Amino acid sequence: MSEKDLVTVLNSAANQLHSPEFAKVTETQVRLARFTMMTLNPHFLGAGILRFDAATGQYQISNEMSPLQAIFLGQTLMDNKFLSEKFQITPAE
Repeated sequence: MSEKDLVTVLNSAANQLHSPEFAKVTETQVRLARFTMMTLNPHFLGAGILRFDAATGQYQISNEMSPLQAIFLGQTLMDNKFLSEKFQITPAE
């Protein structure tokens, strides 16, 4: 699942649940949360994050994650959105 797909799923759930606007996330928020959490659990969230690009001959950071990583990240983001004031910002902010 891509980071963009996770944003779509989380924002769709927020809409269906008539959640406040701050419950929605952006790709930037997902990326930042993913990298922050990766430092705490590198074997789980860091798995598969680097992809080799044959065209450039370099490794690049992938925006793809496993379904389990996406579920874990989504749950953590939603917990933070509802429990911590510093996460209660709208996508426009």
